[in-house]
Amino acid sequence: SDVRKILSNATQQHTPIVIFEIQQRTVFDMLIMLIHIPLCWLVMPFMSPSWTQLFFTYVLPIIPLCIVWDGVVSALRTYTPTELHDFAREVDQSDDFEWISGKSAHPIHNLTYFVGIPKDTASPL
Repeated sequence: SDVRKILSNATQQHTPIVIFEIQQRTVFDMLIMLIHIPLCWLVMPFMSPSWTQLFFTYVLPIIPLCIVWDGVVSALRTYTPTELHDFAREVDQSDDFEWISGKSAHPIHNLTYFVGIPKDTASPL
């Protein structure tokens, strides 16, 4: 997977890495994507759209549905901190990195973070 390649590259290069996930793999995050339909309808007139863009936004709403589809698929591809730790264990066989993860709490939504720091580097955390 791409995550393994990215983490593997960081460990091979012995460079710190930080990953942020603004969405979660939850029903809430998939449903919240539906807000993009009315947002698309509100924003489109201010983008100097062509007639085809207007048609595929308002008459046959393919553009808003594609935006929602992309958001839902992105939410489904989001990894949990546990999954990211599992990937890190696979690529960091020599245990040269310190892996830190968690969620930054927010009243509306959480932000997942995952940090990998070479152990011989002073940790900024």
